[in-house]
Amino acid sequence: MKRKKKVLIIIGVLAAVAVGVMVFRPRDTGTAAFPVELSPLQKTTLRSTISTNGNVESTDSVNVYTNLTYPVKEILVEVGDHVNEGDVLCVLDSEDLQQQIKQQQISISTASANNQQQIETNQKRYDDAMETLNAGLNTDLNTAQQNVDDAKRRMDNAQKDLDDAKAKLDSNLNTELISAQSAYDTASTELGRAEKALKDRRNELGSYYTDLERDYREALKKYERAVKNDDDDVEELKADVLELKQSLAEAEDEADALYMSGTQTLSIEQLRRNVTDAQQAYDTAKQSLDAAKKAVNDQLGTYETEFTAAKDAYNNALKAQKATQAAVTHGLEDDLQAIETSKLSADDRAQREELKNMQDRLSKCTVTAPASGTITAVYATEGAAPNGVLFQIENTDALQVDVKIKEYDVNSLKPNMAAIIKADATGDEEYDGYLEKISPSAVRTPETAEAANTANTKDVEFDATVVVSSKETNLRIGMTARADIITEQKDNVFAVPYDAISTAADGSSVVYTVKAQEDGSMVAEAVPVTLGLETDYEVEISGTGLVEGMQIISDGKQIQPGMPVSTMPGAGVLPQDAAGSTAGEEVVADE
Repeated sequence: MKRKKKVLIIIGVLAAVAVGVMVFRPRDTGTAAFPVELSPLQKTTLRSTISTNGNVESTDSVNVYTNLTYPVKEILVEVGDHVNEGDVLCVLDSEDLQQQIKQQQISISTASANNQQQIETNQKRYDDAMETLNAGLNTDLNTAQQNVDDAKRRMDNAQKDLDDAKAKLDSNLNTELISAQSAYDTASTELGRAEKALKDRRNELGSYYTDLERDYREALKKYERAVKNDDDDVEELKADVLELKQSLAEAEDEADALYMSGTQTLSIEQLRRNVTDAQQAYDTAKQSLDAAKKAVNDQLGTYETEFTAAKDAYNNALKAQKATQAAVTHGLEDDLQAIETSKLSADDRAQREELKNMQDRLSKCTVTAPASGTITAVYATEGAAPNGVLFQIENTDALQVDVKIKEYDVNSLKPNMAAIIKADATGDEEYDGYLEKISPSAVRTPETAEAANTANTKDVEFDATVVVSSKETNLRIGMTARADIITEQKDNVFAVPYDAISTAADGSSVVYTVKAQEDGSMVAEAVPVTLGLETDYEVEISGTGLVEGMQIISDGKQIQPGMPVSTMPGAGVLPQDAAGSTAGEEVVADE
């Protein structure tokens, strides 16, 4: 915002002249009046600011670049051109890429046809196998079922033969076994009778025979032990045995002669032979019975063996049938897997994605403006491959000033503080703005890093951005500009130069005005004030004795209350650069 300084200066001059007309020199009283300059007290706007310099930049700057490496074929813009979003900036040479796209399209088409044919072939194989299976015409399964049925029939027959043989045996229907058992029972009875008759006859012989028989048996045992142990008295014992045997035989002969005389009683020898014959008959009958039982058991064993073999064959047939069913199932699963595999092979998403990428690259060969603005830089070169940024597009209507804030000022500033912006190239023109942001960390450069290491922080600075909010300006991107960031502002307050402030005897602050005496002279009169906002040139004052327009002595450092004073020639009209303000002018102070 440009101030209307000329009008304000004229108003100040007229006010000063009016005061000068009213002021007159004191009469010669013998004491020389102290010459002073006066300035009228006016209400003004007082600002405390932090000033910083920087370069004007665009708030909306876009760097146009490409990741493609195809040579630049044609550049369609130059620096200073205004472009709209979507306008073509340059075109890359895409001839090779277009050829690759055609080849990729042919490859996808050919592969798609081949893969579809393979899918149909595998599907037909699976459908035929399922149709055969559902119709019961699978040869392998039918053969396996036939083998199971045959094995089952043979096992059932073997089971029946075995059961019949056991039933026949349980019912005593085996003739040979019955006959042998009967002969064995008869022989066993006859043997028992013969042994009993012999035993009874021997019992009839009395104790003599019994003792003699016992001695014979004991002698026989001694002899057998001696033979076994190879004793020296073997022959002697042998003789005893023979002697006792002979005595036993003679005793039997005598008994037979005694009992058989005039009777039908059999002799002991005859009875002994009867026992021997009965034993032989018994042994023969037992052998026949054992043979008959063995024959029956062998027959049952044969039936059991045949049944076991038939049962094993049946179980093996069942296993073979399950294996065949599993093989058929696996075959169908393999056919399905083949279908899925052929479908996966037919999945050309990767190839189509690559084609899409190629087509995307082809579209990017036409480089367009991503935003509207002015071309401020062209880095692309026709015939050369892109390298980094190709173009820079900036919005020249949205500007900002990139500045640096000193370390000792950074904590006094906050985002959104108002700012006044000026540039040497635009003269006294001022533009409104505001502090947008301050970097959270200091600027890092080799110099500042070295200074930080040596604890020298006087050059520490923080990047900051001041946005230009005035709509129409003469600022241009790249200009050097000054931004006065307003930290505090007070409107409609009294302000005087620092030199106008003096200290009273009690330590309070005062300013001096002039008071006319009856004799026409003037003396200094103190007006108590309270100090407020301070700037580089002025300080805010307030107090009950202050009245707008009253004349204030510009330099009150050497003034005492009641001191005679006189106005200097031209008093009441103070230069703007010395007074800091004139009537109605805003004063901007820098910190």
